Order: sequence, then structure tokens, then C-alpha cells
Amino acid sequence: MTCRHSTLSALVKRKCDICGTTIIPYPLSTGPNCGDKMYFRFHCDDSSSLNFEIPGDASYRVTGIDEELQKFSIDVGDADCTAIESMGNYMQQRNQSWPFYVIGRCDANRSNIILGSSFEDTGFAEVEIGWTDPSEPLCYSLDECNDLPHSTCSPARDGMKRCLCNKSFWWDPKTVNCISGILTITF
Repeated sequence: MTCRHSTLSALVKRKCDICGTTIIPYPLSTGPNCGDKMYFRFHCDDSSSLNFEIPGDASYRVTGIDEELQKFSIDVGDADCTAIESMGNYMQQRNQSWPFYVIGRCDANRSNIILGSSFEDTGFAEVEIGWTDPSEPLCYSLDECNDLPHSTCSPARDGMKRCLCNKSFWWDPKTVNCISGILTITF
């Protein structure tokens, strides 16, 4: 019961404020004090419109987020869909820290995209984007790991400081927590 409470308190502390009616699930981030800093590509305009920013300072309105399937869609309007799709995949290949990838093509009729129930039918051209499982949260001091039990701020393999799980614990990206026990890998 204590572990469950710890997990919930860590998630609540790291979740971003709602943008209009859109809930921003962890690890997605709208600012430096919520979500995972690696996913800080979202901006809430006037507390009602959530936008996703791609490299090159282009910004697109988010039309839906499906937390369970780890995907969201953006309204690209009249933009060149092929260029946007290629840029997303290119950025992921060139920059290993880019946690987003294109999973659905532009489709004004939406006939080629299977979306979760959280998306509404807008009729606009959209691109569907997925996000990778989050790594341990970034940190700069020991205090930043206080809300993640059984972790400490230490250098990780990627050279960044992260809230790494202590010995006998392993990182579970689905619960965003350090879990005790033996990690078993099945092939």
C-alpha cells in the first residue's frame, strides 16, 4: 500500500496542469516544473489550446492525446504532410534524445488512421505522433529525486544526471517508479 501511495504522489507532483480540457499525461511536459524535461515540447496558449513544437520553431495544435497508447495527433492544416512526417523521423534518427516519432500519416479524411476514443473527428489533416517510454527523470540535485522513492541523483549512461534507482530496485517506465524485486527478461 505504501509503494502504491509513493507512486501516485510522484506522478501527481510531476503531472502538468490541464490545458483547457486536455490532460497532459506524464512524461509529456508544458514547462520546466512538470513532466519529464526531455518531453518539454508542449505549450498551453491562454490555458485552452495545447500546441506541439517541432524543431525549427514550427508549432501545431494538439487535437488529442491517448495516454494508454502513448500517442497524440496534431492538426497540420495546409502544411506539407510529407515534410512533417519525414522531419519527425529524421529528428529521431539524428538525435537519440528526441522522444517522439511519427506513427500515422496525414489524412484529411482520417480513413487511414485508427485512433483511440480520446480523439475527436475534426476533418483537418493530422499527423499522429508517438512517444517513447520515459527514462528515469533528469535531475540536478538530490532534492529533485525526493518524490521518487528508492532513487538518488547520479550520472547515467547517457551522461545526464538522473534519479537512478537504488540497488535492488529497477526502473519501471509504465508506473514511473523504482520497483523492488528481481527483473526478469523473457525472450
